[in-house]
This record gives sequence, C-alpha cells and structure tokens, in this order.
Amino acid sequence: MGGWVLAAVATTVFMSLYDTEDFRVRMNMKIAPTLEFKLVLVFIMVANFIFCYVWEVLTSTLHYIMCIIKK
Repeated sequence: MGGWVLAAVATTVFMSLYDTEDFRVRMNMKIAPTLEFKLVLVFIMVANFIFCYVWEVLTSTLHYIMCIIKK
C-alpha cells in the first residue's frame, strides 16, 4: 500500500510542476502561470497531508486512550 501512496504522491507533484501543452489539450487541465504558484500549491498539498495525518494519529490515539479508561 505504501508503494501506491508513493506513486500517487509522485504523480500529483509531477502533474503540478510539469508544464506541457499536452496536458492542457488532452486532459483539459488548467496550468498554473508561474513556478511560484505551482510551488505554493505543492506546499498546500504537503500541509494538508501533514494536517490529515496528525489528525488521524491524534484521534486514533485518543480513541485508544478512552477505551483503556472505560475498562
């Protein structure tokens, strides 16, 4: 499963940073105008991943602690 996650992340970052007319035509994608804008989008993706990961870890840890306290 880790391999699929790594492949998905690599594909997303590649498609975010790689500028080609082929993406615009074949996939009807809107390409960001500057590299700085693309890097901001990649940073937002990374920040979102970190937030979601921390959220899942905290909620699962809290759930585990509550189950122990309940017993």
